[in-house]
Amino acid sequence: MNGGKKLENNNGGFNMNNSPIIEIKVDEEWLEAFARDYVKQLYDERLQPEWLTLADLEQITRHEKKWVIENIINDPYVQKNGIAKKAGMNTKSKWIVDAERIRPFLKRLFASFPDR
Repeated sequence: MNGGKKLENNNGGFNMNNSPIIEIKVDEEWLEAFARDYVKQLYDERLQPEWLTLADLEQITRHEKKWVIENIINDPYVQKNGIAKKAGMNTKSKWIVDAERIRPFLKRLFASFPDR
């Protein structure tokens, strides 16, 4: 309506429709830090999964299911520390992996591979 121009008036803080004009001043550095902390907290609480599936590990490692089972799920360290477990009681239950605890293991695993 006004072409993006700021309305200047002498109406005691009211615009043409007799609605109050409110100006809020915010410390931009504080707002940026607050937003960054809020997004990190939201990610940590809501978006970061607690458990990973085999499909997740296939995507993360870019290896097929068979490789993931042989090199990650069946690894003695992973088994001994309960990082991977069956989601149910029967043998057909799907594997789930503790997302937080598997990360250091994956870093060590991939660091041990020779560079191509």
